[in-house]
Amino acid sequence: MLMSTPFNIPLRIRGRATLVVLLMVVPLAFSLMAGAYVNHPFYRTGAPGDSGTCADCHDDYDLNSGEGYISISGAPAKYEPATTYTLKITIYHPGQTRFGFEVTVVPEDSASAAGSFACIDTGMTMISTGGKYIKSSQNGLECETVGMKSWDIRWNSPSSTMSSVTFYAAGIAADNDNDEGDDWVYSTMLTVSPAPRTPAQPKGLIIEPGDGRITLSWYLDTEPDPKGGPVSYNIYWSDSPTGGLSLLTTVIEREYIHTGLVNRCSYRYQISGVNSEGEGILSNVVNSCPDLVPSRPRHLSPTSVTHDEVTLTWDVPDDWGVGGANSYSIFRGPTPWELEEIAKDVANTYYADNGTMVPNSTTHYQVRAVNAKGSGGVATASVYIPATSPSFPLSLSVAVKTTSVEMSWEPPSDEGGDPVNEYRLYRSSDGKVPILIRDHIIETSYVDTDVMPDVDYEYTVAAVNGAGEGTLSTPVAAYIYPQPGAGDTEGVSFDGIPFSGLVAVGAVIIIGALMVGRLGRASSEAERREEE
Repeated sequence: MLMSTPFNIPLRIRGRATLVVLLMVVPLAFSLMAGAYVNHPFYRTGAPGDSGTCADCHDDYDLNSGEGYISISGAPAKYEPATTYTLKITIYHPGQTRFGFEVTVVPEDSASAAGSFACIDTGMTMISTGGKYIKSSQNGLECETVGMKSWDIRWNSPSSTMSSVTFYAAGIAADNDNDEGDDWVYSTMLTVSPAPRTPAQPKGLIIEPGDGRITLSWYLDTEPDPKGGPVSYNIYWSDSPTGGLSLLTTVIEREYIHTGLVNRCSYRYQISGVNSEGEGILSNVVNSCPDLVPSRPRHLSPTSVTHDEVTLTWDVPDDWGVGGANSYSIFRGPTPWELEEIAKDVANTYYADNGTMVPNSTTHYQVRAVNAKGSGGVATASVYIPATSPSFPLSLSVAVKTTSVEMSWEPPSDEGGDPVNEYRLYRSSDGKVPILIRDHIIETSYVDTDVMPDVDYEYTVAAVNGAGEGTLSTPVAAYIYPQPGAGDTEGVSFDGIPFSGLVAVGAVIIIGALMVGRLGRASSEAERREEE
């Protein structure tokens, strides 16, 4: 009769478990090894600051020593800003059947942007670091033509064109036997310069009539590309209400005073910028009439600035002209060329603007002097509106656990013009004053483990930005119920139990112990007889 021992069954179970573990671990190990081989880590393009190239690991051959190459095609000779280009990455090596690549782009000027990459086929390529890097995915390694593989990718050029950019690419050509000794690594780089551009269209032309003269001044919404060379401005004009305009003069400043004019006659003007690349787009046509109108208000400046009110003050013009009925008109806008009139017939030399302000932005003002003959000179001011602290976080909720309280919330509806950089969590217990229990919370959640049962807690959270801490959210209550059996045994008392009851309980316990022991002996005896 085969007898079972306390040892052979656990050994069998242990052996089977070991086999199962091996069957799971070995394929996983091969998978990880293959993944490391076919899907190398990022930052191996050979660009400045990268961790070398693929040749640092696949080092049986020197970099670029084989019969193949990696190339980047499709890049423009001169790139335009905010434009999407389709690039083609190609790797060639005779006889190889598996290929992989990685590309990044770096600006010549470290303070400038370099654009970003995007996938055309997400099954063949993948991006990292916000699109700064792009490479072949694990599914994009096999080639259709032995010896060559290509991938199409997108490059979104930067919104400004202040710097040349350089593409750095590294690639590997391999066969299918997963032997690193057969891998060839290639690298290349390609520099693309921004296209020099003609100056932007002049905008926000300010026309200031005077006695026999008209003063013109203007803005550009983007500064000229320095690669286009120095900028000058062509001023076109006409003293006729109809017909074309002719060139009046060319200046290098953004202001011109046209004198020798006839009062109360209408004149039309148009302006363009010119650099080595040519003449830019003409401004809109503006017209004005010289007359005995006021000169500019003097010394315009903001004397009080908050996130909900701006107070402007100024001095009267040197010359009010003739005609009387002197006053001021106030204009406001997000740019000097997007202004609207917000007040007119202002008699004082100050104005309090409590309209809708945009925190953490610049608001532009114009104050124009006016008399009975018309509008005259214009004073300008740009005012920075400070950021304000954020509003309270939304939807604070709690989930009470046995030993912790889990919280989550939503960002505030108004960040105050400056991004939220942290949250602060406050807690009160049993109705006491809330105290700060955690700051520098980056996520919109937190788990409080420093809690006790049978305590009434209240939680509230505040958002913080560069302007400071915002309003506290609505408090949310949390209470942890004491767990059964978790009380302190020192509080147990037998005072209420009579002596006879205690004797009875003790007797039951003793009898139960004797019965358990007897049953145990009987069972052992039965097992012994069965074995014999």
